[in-house]
Amino acid sequence: MKNKARKADLKYYITTFLLLAIPTLSFAYVGPGAGITFLGALWAVITAIVLAVGGFLVWPIRAFIRHRKIKKQEKSQNDISSKIDSK
Repeated sequence: MKNKARKADLKYYITTFLLLAIPTLSFAYVGPGAGITFLGALWAVITAIVLAVGGFLVWPIRAFIRHRKIKKQEKSQNDISSKIDSK
């Protein structure tokens, strides 16, 4: 009895899936206001993603340059202080 119930449930699930998966025709109109709003929102999302990824990729480069600049300043200060001390 259980086996028949499982087969019936399986048939029900397959039938439901196929009915939902088959595309149907729909005649839709997107007005200019809704279209521009959608494009503006899409543009904002794409820009936010690009800026986030760009910031994530650029951060190590900026940190490296900043570190190198600090090392260079420390070296020049050491050179100046050594010249002053030698006089």
